Amino acid sequence: MTDTSARSEASGAHPESEVDSNQSEAIKQIPATNEGDRTEIVVESVASPVVVDKTVISQQPVAGPEEFFHSLPIVEMARLLVGKQLDHFVLDELVGGGGMGAVFRGRDLRLDRVVAIKVIPSAKRDAETIRRFRVEAQSAAKLDHPNIARVYYVGEADQWSYIVFEFIEGINLRELVAQRGPLSVDDSVFYIRQVAEALEHAQSRDVVHRDIKPSNILITSKGQAKLVDMGLARSIEQEKSSHEVTASGVTLGTFDYISPEQARDPRDADVRSDLYSLGCTWYYLLVAKPPFPDGTALQKLLKHGSERPEDPSFVRGDLSPDLVAILFKLMAKKPSDRYQQPLDLIADLQLLADIEDLPRSQQPGLLVVPPVVTSRSFFESMLPWVLAFSILGVSTFWLHSMDQWQGDFRLPMVELPNESAVTTKSTPAMNSDGAGNQPQTNNSVPENLQAIGNVAVDSNSKTPTTNAENPRTESALVDSTSQGGRSSDASSALGKERAERISSRHLYVRPKNSTYVVSDGSQIVATVEEAFQAAELNPAVEEIWIAATKISCGQIKLNRDGLTIRSAPGMHPSLDWSLMSISASESQSDKPVVWFDIGPHQLAIRGLSLEATIPGDRRQWSIFRTEPAAKLEISDASVTLGHFAGSSSNSMIYCDSNARKNVDPIEAFSTPMPSSLIPLQIRIENSIFRGEAKWLWMPESFRTEIRWSNGLLAVEDRMLDVGGSTTPSRTPVNIRLSLEHLTLACNHSLARVSLDAQHPHRVCISRESKDSAYWLPRGEALVELLGVEELQQVDEMLDLRGEDNAYDDSIESIAKVTTRDGQPHRFRFDDSAMDLLREKGIESSVRWTESLPPSVPFHLHRPSDYRQRTGDFLPGMIESQLPIL
Repeated sequence: MTDTSARSEASGAHPESEVDSNQSEAIKQIPATNEGDRTEIVVESVASPVVVDKTVISQQPVAGPEEFFHSLPIVEMARLLVGKQLDHFVLDELVGGGGMGAVFRGRDLRLDRVVAIKVIPSAKRDAETIRRFRVEAQSAAKLDHPNIARVYYVGEADQWSYIVFEFIEGINLRELVAQRGPLSVDDSVFYIRQVAEALEHAQSRDVVHRDIKPSNILITSKGQAKLVDMGLARSIEQEKSSHEVTASGVTLGTFDYISPEQARDPRDADVRSDLYSLGCTWYYLLVAKPPFPDGTALQKLLKHGSERPEDPSFVRGDLSPDLVAILFKLMAKKPSDRYQQPLDLIADLQLLADIEDLPRSQQPGLLVVPPVVTSRSFFESMLPWVLAFSILGVSTFWLHSMDQWQGDFRLPMVELPNESAVTTKSTPAMNSDGAGNQPQTNNSVPENLQAIGNVAVDSNSKTPTTNAENPRTESALVDSTSQGGRSSDASSALGKERAERISSRHLYVRPKNSTYVVSDGSQIVATVEEAFQAAELNPAVEEIWIAATKISCGQIKLNRDGLTIRSAPGMHPSLDWSLMSISASESQSDKPVVWFDIGPHQLAIRGLSLEATIPGDRRQWSIFRTEPAAKLEISDASVTLGHFAGSSSNSMIYCDSNARKNVDPIEAFSTPMPSSLIPLQIRIENSIFRGEAKWLWMPESFRTEIRWSNGLLAVEDRMLDVGGSTTPSRTPVNIRLSLEHLTLACNHSLARVSLDAQHPHRVCISRESKDSAYWLPRGEALVELLGVEELQQVDEMLDLRGEDNAYDDSIESIAKVTTRDGQPHRFRFDDSAMDLLREKGIESSVRWTESLPPSVPFHLHRPSDYRQRTGDFLPGMIESQLPIL
């Protein structure tokens, strides 16, 4: 962005639309000329219509300010005022125009500094315009905050009224997004929090901005957000005393970001209206478009009041549910449902930054948030005590009654632990064979561990294990730190309580033959199946830790959300699919036999190796089964599916949409079901998939988002094999892929889309690839489309974008298309008839160190088979960050 455009935003220029309240007799809507999402409202007087005269260029200066507005072209204003001096301010350069005048870059001759000067002609003597100008100056003068552009001076000279602002070098958020695309989550939270701090300051001064939008937020070279253009701001107290500042029925603000109540009556706008507009601005930063980008000005106003914007996580897969919840709370239709003050928003943004580990947003803000104490009534203050005493009284009465009804009932007496009991608890017990082996109890300590303060030291290796590595060690060692003395009863009880509370979040899978020591008081089970059953019964369990080098696992059916299965600390477990539990009915079913049946739920897998060797039969096999709205996350893991018969019907992930159709209508009406708009989400990081299968099989397409960062995919079939959609829609069903640092080797095309009579509706493969390397056999195309009605649809079904990718020289075609009449068509890389591949820095060859594919079956392929010759440009996987096979 040029300095000129940046300054126009800094000093009050309105590149986006606004409605001026100068004269409200007539309103005319004029289509935008520079931006597609802009609507401009010009207010004209019915009694005195504007006469548009032909512009005449002459050397004779036009001195009167009346012509400033009547010859409205910006260049004419610049010719009139550039170089003029108003008091001790010189107007050097026109940088923009707003609803009430023009904005100039100028110089303060007294203080020798660059300033921004906003000018209107006082000679016009429009009472409403002058009043609004004065209100702007008075409102801005009340504010003194690092995230708000400061006002320096207000004056009148030579029939011109002017206000002098801080001049800011930078770029506004609208231009920043236009240049770079949607911002990262960290950057967006960082900027939104700064604006929230500015709004908190404005609220403390009883000032409402009323025009929060991306173009009114300037970012300096140091990353500081500055809220500019107080053109619509007003003082709450001043408006209470004067109802003429904002005329009833005149809409102020920008339609893309205006709150529903402000659209109805600007006098109803308070800080919650600014927070709504800030939410719309945040939405724009995340997806590069406002919440309601389409339609006329009236349609946008109606949508703000009645419709929910599209979930931005449908567009971006890196947006967490917590972020979306904060965003939609900001954009609630009713002011009472929003954040009631910026302080509450700031607190949630800080918490979000901590939870999602956003380094920039974790920096301390300028605002020191004091504890917020809400005044409560006497009844509200006493309510907790009333409830506590009521519960105590009821409990006492019940115990007393039970003691009378059952004469033999007595409260149990708790014996205090003696010194010998404490010593016995930390001393290895003698088994029947006389060996002093440590008993496998939840609160025992390994005999080779000595407790020293909060550090457990291995007496064999002398390597300390701190609580950072094993945060549950302290509670497990409470009873063994007395060194012969009596343990404190309070410490013992506290240790047990803490261990139970913490360990309830996870449980261990430790087979009987495992030597892994569990010393944190967690629950221990012997099999993975038992662990999932226990997690289903206890919702507090969030993680299942595998404490074994290799363990056999049968079929798993997930019946809850929010569960993670991962390696225990210090372990690299391998899970082997046991085929013993497969029933005869499953083996004869048309559907795949599944290892992990996720259904519509969420499952995360961390640091595991999943291995399945399938017998050479005709059945279909799959590692995972998902339904619409499911979420599968895999990181630092490897998945291997070996099938020596080489069946192409096997899949790593099988996406089943039939479950959604088989729901009973009455049950679906009474029970909230996942919306068809909620996508299937697959997140892969630093992981390997290999084997005789296709990676993802979806017989009927539904909305899907796949994000894979760093990995190797080596499969004998395809990465994607999807059918058409059964749901008619104006736009195709989107399957989005975001791939970065990925090496892909498929023995067929990368993706295939099959449209037929049962699944006739279009699907769009949207791929964004960066720094990735591709290998396919010679003659195969990147994408294969079957059953396409006409070739013109190909452009709607493929959106292949990327940067710095490399394609093996065996890949000659982008797409292979077969129309419904059976005619084949190919689109090659050098074919300019259709712009199907939109990439930057593309490479047409990859310098593999070994010939591809390796001579071994795909389930034995390793990252070392896909290494490239050393060079400055090495697209594909980062092998050092992948698990060792």
